[in-house]
Amino acid sequence: MPSNLVLITRANFLPLTVVIMFAGLAASFYAHAAFNPFNALLVLIGAVLTHGSVNVFNNYFNYRSRVDANTMKTPFSGGVTILVEVTMKRSDALAVGLICLLGAAAIGGYFLTHVFYPLFPILIYGLFAIPLYTLCFRGFTE
Repeated sequence: MPSNLVLITRANFLPLTVVIMFAGLAASFYAHAAFNPFNALLVLIGAVLTHGSVNVFNNYFNYRSRVDANTMKTPFSGGVTILVEVTMKRSDALAVGLICLLGAAAIGGYFLTHVFYPLFPILIYGLFAIPLYTLCFRGFTE
């Protein structure tokens, strides 16, 4: 049985992020003929943390609004039931989302200071957009 951490992040969807990041890294290598394995690993970890954070916040806010309790569950809708069934405390879910977000932000901070300062607006946008994703788009689904 998968752990709550795996379930709350919807880990079954995270490999898509890895595939997309590998395609981006390959395109970058093709365009610049340069590859830094450490930076590539950080990009992969940051992307997975970001995606996991979005999924956790989505689960958390859908639970709080009772959307998951009132949605017929399919593989792509209805979220995970661990918060509805109280097999994971919602404060723990929120903590997992925040830890993933802060980990991704730390990696973003590394790239800001070592690689590319114009990333700053994107990092700031992400810090707000990730936890607010579910809240901002709720009006389209109700």
